[in-house]
Order: sequence, then structure tokens, then C-alpha cells
Amino acid sequence: NVKEKRKRLSRKVNTNDWNYFVTLTYDDKLHTEETFEKGARNFLKHAVSRNKYKYIGVFERSPKTNRLHFHGIFYIPEGKMIGELVEVRDFDTRSNRMRTTLQNTHLNKKFGRSDFEKIEHRELLGNIMFYLTKYLTKQGGKLIMSKNIPTYYITDILEEDIACKYGNNEDDPRVVLFDNFSCFNEGIYVGEICAETKEKLKKAN
Repeated sequence: NVKEKRKRLSRKVNTNDWNYFVTLTYDDKLHTEETFEKGARNFLKHAVSRNKYKYIGVFERSPKTNRLHFHGIFYIPEGKMIGELVEVRDFDTRSNRMRTTLQNTHLNKKFGRSDFEKIEHRELLGNIMFYLTKYLTKQGGKLIMSKNIPTYYITDILEEDIACKYGNNEDDPRVVLFDNFSCFNEGIYVGEICAETKEKLKKAN
């Protein structure tokens, strides 16, 4: 079961686009543990339905303080950020020095603290994948994710977009495509692969 969960998670993470890694922490003056989790889930639900967010995340306890917080990777469409991102300079007790972080005004007011890290290179997804798959192996480990994250996008491909075959078996139909391969919907050209093109393609899980 864990193997299948890892495989499915890997496909969902690598097939889709992500632009932020987010951590939510609650303030005792605003929430209890129960109201924080309920409020965060409610925020995510509305962010998906109203602003087309995508997310995969987990509620987890800090190993040192046992305090509940939320980690997740997000795709937030252009112009759909709820609240504003601002740079905040504060003291990091873990590293014992000052730091500058990117935080969200709406989420800070709603929960206490939010930390946003831009995913500017897909290499960062490797570290995030390691964290998420590691959590799956913990007893009772369960990820939460929005329902609008397909495992596959369906498209015809052009022969010139094939970089090489995948695997050593000649009968294996899988191939590796170039990063800018063309996409088609029932024979009609949609565009080069990108977040906007993916939204126009048929999807499958």
C-alpha cells in the first residue's frame, strides 16, 4: 500500500505545476488545535473552489514541541493570491539569528503565522517529495490534497518530441519527451506543455 501511495504521489507531484511551499502555524490567542485544523481545512476548501488553488499537504506535529502545524505544496494561479505576500524580518530561535521570510497577510491574520517559499526550480520538488513520502511511512500517516490534481494528462504526441525510449524492453511503449513537447486535444493543437495548456487537456487518475 505504501509503495502504491508513493507511486501515485510521485506522479501527481511531477505531472502538475507548483509555485509555493507553505507552512501554517497557529497562535494560541486565535485558535485551539482543533479550531486551527478545522479553519485551515475550510480555508483550503474555499481556496480551491473559488480561486482554483491546488495543494498537497499534511498536518504534522513538531518533534520537539508536539505542536500541530501544516506543510503543503501549492499551485496558486496568477492573480489569485488571497491576501498579500510581504517580507518579514524576525528572529529564528532554531538558528539563533535574524532571518527574512515571505508571509501572507490574510493567513497571518486568520491563523497566526504563514511562511511561503517560492518553488522557482523543479529540483526543489525532490526535497519536498522526500518529506511527503517519508511522512507516508509513519504510522497513520495521511496526506490531504485537493481533488483537482490529475495523475495524468491525455494528449497525442509528435515523433519529433520524443527524446528517447524509456527502459530496455523494445516492446515498452513508454517514452521520454522533450520539455517543450506539443499537446493535442482530439487532434487539435493546444500548445506547448505548460500550466495553461494542461488545463485544456483531458485528464485521468
